[in-house]
Amino acid sequence: MTTDHSLDWVSAQTMLLADKRLRASFRTDPVAIARELKIRPPEIALFVAMNPDQLDAQADILVQKRFHEVGKWLPLTFNALGEQAGIEFIAYSATFWPESHRRHLLDAARFARHLKERNCGGLVASEHNWVEFMLRPKKMRVRPVILPRPKGKKRPAVQIMTRFGGRPTQRFLFLA
Repeated sequence: MTTDHSLDWVSAQTMLLADKRLRASFRTDPVAIARELKIRPPEIALFVAMNPDQLDAQADILVQKRFHEVGKWLPLTFNALGEQAGIEFIAYSATFWPESHRRHLLDAARFARHLKERNCGGLVASEHNWVEFMLRPKKMRVRPVILPRPKGKKRPAVQIMTRFGGRPTQRFLFLA
């Protein structure tokens, strides 16, 4: 027997946490959102009873965790952007919610693309190259880069990323 109601309460809650606009609509009319999402009838009461303020707080914590994890992949970029990194990440996080076991890497790559598209400055090309390389099955990639150095100096280099046998590696060949 098939039914129109196919979404479980946990999946619906996940959708709310990932989508600020959906949470705003839930805040004004949770029953309408339950119908729109086609929540399973026995779980509708659980769904509509969720506290919107607690959902917002949970969502904020999840965005902070994402920010922290992306910062591990893009530390030089975060350092270069300073406080702007957080501002940009909040804007970006409203447009995309990563899924899968590689979600932190995917989030880092998508955030780097976001920064590049918005010409924010501060995006370190070698970090962007690395996360993109890690997402793809290519064995080798070579890219020219300008690396940030202490005291605002920059140094040209060639970034060599490889994946042969063991763990992926990256090396830099510095130019003059």
